[in-house]
Amino acid sequence: MEADNFESFEMDVAPQQPRSYLHFLIVSLGLRYTIGLPLVALLSFIAIVLLLLFGKNRYVGAAILTILPMEPLMGMYAFVDGLIASFQVISMAGVAPKPADMAEGFAMSLVATLVSLALSCPIFLTAAVGLSIRAILPDTQPVGSAPSKTTP
Repeated sequence: MEADNFESFEMDVAPQQPRSYLHFLIVSLGLRYTIGLPLVALLSFIAIVLLLLFGKNRYVGAAILTILPMEPLMGMYAFVDGLIASFQVISMAGVAPKPADMAEGFAMSLVATLVSLALSCPIFLTAAVGLSIRAILPDTQPVGSAPSKTTP
């Protein structure tokens, strides 16, 4: 008799389809951050490389330090957005909200932070190596400028 109850219980529960980790990341981030986080990282990386290659004045470091925090700031914004989504689920629920509904917002918060930190690592490394190389190399004259006169 107990075996029959156990078999009927198994039939009532729908089997879950296994999902890949990539699918989980994309679903957790949503379209806005799936596109936004890599786009900000790509634009920051391109801007920093262009500044390192073609920046000729002494303010290149300040410009790079202005661009560097864009990706982590976008991740922090996504983190707060996910927490707000989770608390909206709690506030809108008449009784106890479903844990799966709350977990969506928390997953978005944590995954957005993880992705933004992972995407910002190459940007920080490029800036650090590039600025170190610029500091080591001797200053060169910009193309087309007259050489400076030195007086003995």
